[in-house]
Amino acid sequence: MHRSTAKRRITHAEFERASHRVRMADRTLRMVYRVLVAGERPSDVSADSGVSTAWVSKSVTKFWSAVEQVQETIAPDDWITGVVTLPASDWPTVRALEQRARKALARSR
Repeated sequence: MHRSTAKRRITHAEFERASHRVRMADRTLRMVYRVLVAGERPSDVSADSGVSTAWVSKSVTKFWSAVEQVQETIAPDDWITGVVTLPASDWPTVRALEQRARKALARSR
């Protein structure tokens, strides 16, 4: 499910983690940062940068895909990551618990 990025915001730390997963010029990353972290409108960023609003929006959408990938792989601070040894027959139950928790987390963001 892809949500609109129009009013989505991320933290500086989330931006840093996602920026390593996408190929963009530094100038483009600075524009995306202004939209997703600083909360500026794409139209304002495009006017200041001399590019079209559509181009800024497309770059934000591309970057947002990287944000979603990072959010799917990194556990929140209050979660525990560990190694568990259990019977193979219990693994589907444990995996289902994790998947439900990640879906709930994604909905809450």
